[in-house]
Amino acid sequence: MALTQSEAICFLAVEMGNADGEMIDPEKKIYLNNPVFRKHIKKFDLDLYNLKLKRGEFTKKAAIRTLKARSKNTQLDALAILWHVLIADGAMEEGEEKLMLKLLVEFDIEVNDVKSRLEKLRS
Repeated sequence: MALTQSEAICFLAVEMGNADGEMIDPEKKIYLNNPVFRKHIKKFDLDLYNLKLKRGEFTKKAAIRTLKARSKNTQLDALAILWHVLIADGAMEEGEEKLMLKLLVEFDIEVNDVKSRLEKLRS
C-alpha cells in the first residue's frame, strides 16, 4: 500500500526532526505550527499509520516516491516544512544537512526556492 501525500510529508518531517539525533521541543512546535503541515496532519489517520508502520511501509524511499508523483508545488511545500524543522533550533547538524541535500537532489529543487516558499507559508 502506498503512502498518502500527507503521510509522506508527516513522515519526512519527523525524520528531519530526528536527523540530528532527537526531536526537540522547538522542532515539534515549528512543524505543528506550520500552516501547511497542520493541513496534512488533519488528513492523517493514526490507525492506518500504525498499521503501515507495523508492516514496514514507512521509509524515506516510499515517502520520496509518493511526493515525486505530486506537483512541484507540493514538493516545494513539503521541503519548506522540512526546512522549517531544520532551522528550528538555529543550527544545521550534519544529519539534517545530509537529509536535506538528498531531498533537494531527489526533487531537483534549489534551496533558495525552499527558503522563499517557507517565507510565503509563514506570512
